[in-house]
Amino acid sequence: QAHVAFGLPGLAADDPDRHALSIMSVILGETMSSRLFEEVREHRGLAYDIHSGAHFLSDTGAFVVESGIDPARVDEAIPVILHELAKMREGVTETEWKQALELTKGRMMLRMEESRAVSSFLGIQELLRDNVETVDEILAKISSVSMEDIKRAAQRVIKAENLVLSIVGPFEDNEHFESMLTFE
Repeated sequence: QAHVAFGLPGLAADDPDRHALSIMSVILGETMSSRLFEEVREHRGLAYDIHSGAHFLSDTGAFVVESGIDPARVDEAIPVILHELAKMREGVTETEWKQALELTKGRMMLRMEESRAVSSFLGIQELLRDNVETVDEILAKISSVSMEDIKRAAQRVIKAENLVLSIVGPFEDNEHFESMLTFE
């Protein structure tokens, strides 16, 4: 199995589009009904595992897509993954949007039932943003994320010129993979 990871510069923890990017990540690759899971794993059988994630730091961030792929199928999988990334810039459906909002709010509420998660939630806000918002304030911000907000966040982050690729597997020719790093 080859480990394939795509990376893009993301958004900082205090960026107004951070919640929109988080919702976009849920739609793209954080669940078994996500676009990547459905297309890459279920429909095409190209990956054992595939997921996306948005990571927020004090002055920057990262958006990643990671997958485990049969080395013989990496060449086939890369364009499919890139196509799904590019499609995010066109927007999301109302159903995807509603489901992702509810899932994100539900995850947050479940996390707040554990003392360790609450202390982490508060500490990270203080460290990264020098401002602590309540759970209710953050839930309200998540609820206010529109489909257009998600599209804007996707267009800000998903840019071919910023895309990087890391592959761990039985490969020697990185130029071959570099030539594949483009969107349609």
